[in-house]
Amino acid sequence: MRTVLNQRDRAAEKEFISRLCVIGSFPRSGSHWTRRMIGEIISLRTGIPATFGHSLNKLAGFTQMVNAGNWKYHKEPIIWAAHDLRVAPAHWKIYLRRDFEEVFRSTQKAEKEMPDCWWGGSREECFRKWKHHNEVGCSRAKLVIDYNMTLTNPETTIRAICEVLEMNPTDEEVARALFAGRRENMLKEQGQAAGVMWSMVNREDAYENC
Repeated sequence: MRTVLNQRDRAAEKEFISRLCVIGSFPRSGSHWTRRMIGEIISLRTGIPATFGHSLNKLAGFTQMVNAGNWKYHKEPIIWAAHDLRVAPAHWKIYLRRDFEEVFRSTQKAEKEMPDCWWGGSREECFRKWKHHNEVGCSRAKLVIDYNMTLTNPETTIRAICEVLEMNPTDEEVARALFAGRRENMLKEQGQAAGVMWSMVNREDAYENC
């Protein structure tokens, strides 16, 4: 935890931890999409960029605002998207759950598109880790979000997460979040972020710690 923080004074660390809200998920379960939408609401309130490759949307989570010290200047929850079960286990507020068959198909597609990355191993290995991750993640979270719910009604997902995080979004903020989360907009952002790698899941230990 403390390796994330540049600020060393204990009061700052205590405040950071008190506002930390982890959105946990097994890889390929919609964490990028979800944090892009929630990040848009925080961005509208704070002015911190939430587009792909920028502060609120760093692939390891929303930690850039902490490193830059920006988190001191807003009152919103400090969101951290995580796959690693060791990350702040007491602060897993949201868990994103996706059917294994969909997860595995997604890993196979990702492996073809990015062969230099490591995508979970064999079907048996991936299933074992997915099953364990889901059991632990669901037991920790205050709210479990199914991927298919987000797929069919992303507004429901946004409002449910915001309720747990006590963010109370306006209708305009929700509309902006939905727009930011559209597939065509996210693909455009990714295309403009040259050189940004999927650093969260491109190493075997990202799955080993699941």
